[in-house]
Amino acid sequence: MVAAASAQALRPAEVAFTYHKPVPAWRDADQCWISPNAFISWGWTYNFIGNEATIQAEGRTVKVNGQSLGGKYVLPFHEILKQLGSEAKWASDRDVLSVMGQCRFVTVRDGKISVDATLGFQPTVSMAESPSRLIVDLKGISMGTWCKQDLDASARAGQYSFDTVRIIIVTNEKPTLSEQNATRSLNLLYSLNPSTEVVIVPEIKPAIEFLAPIVNVGPIRVQSETPVVAQLTIPLSTALPSPPRYRRIDASSFELFFPRGSYVGPSQPLGSPSITAFEPELLRDGLKLTVRLARPMGVEYSVTPTSITLGLYKPKVGDGKLAGKVVVLDAGHGGHDSGARSTDKATLEKDVTLKVVLQTAKEFLAEGATVIMTRKTDVFIPLAERAEIANRNSADFFISVHINSNKTANSTSGSISFHHKGSQTGQVLAICMQDEMKKASAIPSIGVWSDGRIYESGFAVLRLSKMTGVLLELGFVNHTADRNILRTAAFHESIAKAIVRGVKVYLGNEK
Repeated sequence: MVAAASAQALRPAEVAFTYHKPVPAWRDADQCWISPNAFISWGWTYNFIGNEATIQAEGRTVKVNGQSLGGKYVLPFHEILKQLGSEAKWASDRDVLSVMGQCRFVTVRDGKISVDATLGFQPTVSMAESPSRLIVDLKGISMGTWCKQDLDASARAGQYSFDTVRIIIVTNEKPTLSEQNATRSLNLLYSLNPSTEVVIVPEIKPAIEFLAPIVNVGPIRVQSETPVVAQLTIPLSTALPSPPRYRRIDASSFELFFPRGSYVGPSQPLGSPSITAFEPELLRDGLKLTVRLARPMGVEYSVTPTSITLGLYKPKVGDGKLAGKVVVLDAGHGGHDSGARSTDKATLEKDVTLKVVLQTAKEFLAEGATVIMTRKTDVFIPLAERAEIANRNSADFFISVHINSNKTANSTSGSISFHHKGSQTGQVLAICMQDEMKKASAIPSIGVWSDGRIYESGFAVLRLSKMTGVLLELGFVNHTADRNILRTAAFHESIAKAIVRGVKVYLGNEK
């Protein structure tokens, strides 16, 4: 144990569903999980047969399997939306999933308005002057490029804001629209303008949140490329209204978000062996640019008013194979230092870490690696000596294995991979480790952390070791579900294999 974690694998989020008020949900990476109780406010109904939920939604039937995650019974919301033929996007700056129906067609002919959409929307009507005109707002839907429009000369339709389609019709009389629940199909009669004069229908002016992006981002340029680092520059046509945001997706990809950005692609192939793809996506509030790397790399970026500079740091991997590499495995604690322990003292961190490390050593040896263990029995080894063992043997990797705990039992569940602050290669290895561990273990993934979050100077074993290293917290000994898993031989074997795969992915030896 090194510290109590404060995050859950499932973090709180919200779903803003069409015109409804947001409801609570949970987020895990890009997936959204939701309690079926949230459906009540949308007018949906549901029932269960075993673990399968049958949902009556928007006049359709959806079936999905529920799961128990983090002590909560939840349903996969993206799968529900997929079956409804609807799309959703996470906000760029907060955990809010916006769901909009898609407008299929808008028809304004001979005094009749007809609208059809994939999800329900809330219509409202109002009048404006000079010229006298009817305004129909349809909250909860968006108008894509494939929406069919059939409008007479007195009408216009367009996207007024992120969640509202607006229809403007030149007429003198406001139709009666009774208070009603949302509908997926609207039919509304209005009075034709008796005047034979030619009128100019005002343009639909978008709300300010829907203004088009104004900052050109790119084209991306390679400044230099060496076996150690690639330096790239992304020009900006003008200063961004707020700083860009960076998010690591996995060891071989990351995202940059540019507020009010618009992508400008290169006129010819980039020519960098470090990059496999740039994937731009224009969102309502800016540009999301996903960068795919040829292999796991460290990433460093800096910002000026006119450009973004990226440094892609390539780990030294030799021949890229695990065979022949020297790996130091460090079982945390030992001897008089028991480390974290369960309330009944029946499960000790020092015992679990040693069992995991002994199994991990077997897996590395089977791959042809040289393995050095800081301890093979229940003895105490000082922190500095653990790092020195790795240094004097010129190890390629240092892997320290621990079990977590905190003050309140059953309050936190999950694993964390730590890297030393400022270590680009350590961060990449930690990402590779965490990605593989969350695939292999039923214990949730909290994520990848810098050891600077716990101690200003970082962890001694990582700070003092001279090679790429990680410290793994496999779960919480004072969380009942985690502890029951941590004690099993099946977990020791599966997590050992995951640790080895993490190193192989880092080396490019396994995808």
